[in-house]
Amino acid sequence: MKKLLLLAALFGCQSKTDTLAQAESNVFVASLDDSIVQTAYPHKLTPTDYERLEQAYPKTLDRIEAIQPLSIQDIKNMTRAGLDDQTIIHEIQLTRSKFYLTPEDELELRQAGVSSKVVLNMKHTVDDRY
Repeated sequence: MKKLLLLAALFGCQSKTDTLAQAESNVFVASLDDSIVQTAYPHKLTPTDYERLEQAYPKTLDRIEAIQPLSIQDIKNMTRAGLDDQTIIHEIQLTRSKFYLTPEDELELRQAGVSSKVVLNMKHTVDDRY
């Protein structure tokens, strides 16, 4: 109960009922067995995206579903599977992936068909530049 009230306080909810309604809408969820409130946002993968990734790149899909950091290869796989830029960027942000891209990495990504918008977003995942 304390955690639910803490969650309500963190998100500005008026009551437990409001908190439960928000949790059911998939905006966020709270872990009832942990002492830390965890937030989660829904994936933006369409059923077609899921199907393509499951068939061609199951390891990438596993990382996405487990909300694990993505690799450069995962980004190339998502592009090859036909995911749109917004979906790829959303999954990069959701998984809190960090990319320290070298010029060679950028060239490799562009040759794999990854858009400049996605590459730019990948570059901005780290604050400290080398």
